[in-house]
Amino acid sequence: MAIISNGGTALLSGPAPDVAGLVLGLGSNQSGSLRVLAGGSIQFVASTGGTNGSARIGENGVGVLEVLPGGSLTATSLDVNLGSSITLGGTGSPATLASTGDAFISGALTVAGANHLLSVASTAYIEPSGTYTVALPSTGVTTLTAGAGVVLQGQLVARTIDSLTPTLGASWRLFDSPAILGSFSSVDVSALPMPAVGATYRFGIGSGGLGEVGVLSYEAAGTLVINTDTGIATIASPTGVTIPIVGYSVTSPTGSLAPGQWAPLQNHGATPGWEVAGSTSSSILSELSPQGSLTLNATGRSIGSVYSAPTVFGSSPVVNFEYAVEGEIEGSAGLVQFTGSRAANNLLLTVDPTNGEARLQNSSGFTISLAGYSVLSQSGSLFPANGDWQSLDDSFFPGWEEAAPRATALSELNPNGALTISPGQSFTMGQLFNPSGQRDLVLQYALDGELAPRSGVVSYAPVSITAGVQGDYNADGVVDAADYTVWRDNVGGPGLPNEGGVSLGIVNQADYLFWRSRYGATTPIPATAVAVPSPASGLLALVGLAGVLTSARRLSESPSTAC
Repeated sequence: MAIISNGGTALLSGPAPDVAGLVLGLGSNQSGSLRVLAGGSIQFVASTGGTNGSARIGENGVGVLEVLPGGSLTATSLDVNLGSSITLGGTGSPATLASTGDAFISGALTVAGANHLLSVASTAYIEPSGTYTVALPSTGVTTLTAGAGVVLQGQLVARTIDSLTPTLGASWRLFDSPAILGSFSSVDVSALPMPAVGATYRFGIGSGGLGEVGVLSYEAAGTLVINTDTGIATIASPTGVTIPIVGYSVTSPTGSLAPGQWAPLQNHGATPGWEVAGSTSSSILSELSPQGSLTLNATGRSIGSVYSAPTVFGSSPVVNFEYAVEGEIEGSAGLVQFTGSRAANNLLLTVDPTNGEARLQNSSGFTISLAGYSVLSQSGSLFPANGDWQSLDDSFFPGWEEAAPRATALSELNPNGALTISPGQSFTMGQLFNPSGQRDLVLQYALDGELAPRSGVVSYAPVSITAGVQGDYNADGVVDAADYTVWRDNVGGPGLPNEGGVSLGIVNQADYLFWRSRYGATTPIPATAVAVPSPASGLLALVGLAGVLTSARRLSESPSTAC
């Protein structure tokens, strides 16, 4: 029996004789690691001394097993406990990890790269606390094969190992067994390349291989597109891949549907054979076609103004879309895309994952007064330095003060006032996100007069940076009286947003005359871009909770789930 519990790491780079078993991290306060390198191989077998040839990763402590390209490990059973991990593969020669019996995954099992051998002779159990991670290469995949069955209960995480750029229709066979039972409690694909509009990653179970296969696919999806400004809903396939449907349902547990404004397909002369199914209400609208199908394409088909906008700021619109494809027994979960200036009914931070640019927007039909906000990243994926994050203070909004910025938190507050933000109004926030970082941003904010913080919405999507409206000193898209107030409050300061280059280095009467000449403008004018210097005393390290908002304007820094 091989036991490693002294906190060290054993390296295996050549063939080893058979051993009666393996334990990594035997005691509750002990840890141990084994790394099987290229050329290394070992087999754990049962012996007459009572040991059964199992590999127990984290018996009571913490264990780490790595089988790298070109390495091989076989045991009579595999058991990785909570807090411990197994990693198989990488880029290079095939690696082998095999169990001649069962495998129990209560901790983490990561499979990286293609064409490695991961086999379980009997049943593989991914238990409720277990995480099965696949690091997908640009081509190929490693499949877990199990001779008796696979039981899915924990979490599936998919990420990339190199420059994966999936095309519609791509699929990866993750599991192959006579039977695949259960389902993952969650499927996390946030680290994969961002899907195109109307496309999605799905994990499903189908027939094939030894009997059943578990497949992750990248595919076109039927999409319900809701214009939040008009309420009109359209069913479509935005990717252009045609999808023949024979039924659909729009549901809303929050009662956000307007059945009186529904225009069902049965009322369209161009779609004969469709019938309203069941009762209609603010919670469900359904149709089916017993005689034929409707082909969804990029143009789509309107089903009327079925969306009922929220009546209170901050309440999340909840609408679901399901559809049935011709020839398929099970229904498909569709996508719901909210468009328009009220898409989130909340404060929305849109982050471009390709370049890190961000935009903060009041994505609602309500005017709000913002007293402070924090953008949080548990993994440290933020760019805090000036020139990256463009805070409201950097944009010379009066009264705003930065907290001590860092890679885990960017925070601002206005101790003596608030910023009034009209419906749809947005602000450029600079390149505050590291494109190579984790997409784990959380937006929290406080409204004027409220003690409790609110959770905003973070969306990862392209952010277009357009030229500003010259003379628009508060960057709200129009030159009006509010810009005069910004000019007046900054006279003598080093610069203003959108000042048009008329008085570099100081705010003076020339900026006032320029504002007056541009009054009422809403579109940019050709101008030479100039750098606006930061005020000398613009950065303040705020006291309390590491600079996150204090007293009546305090924002909790504990992460929360963004919608």
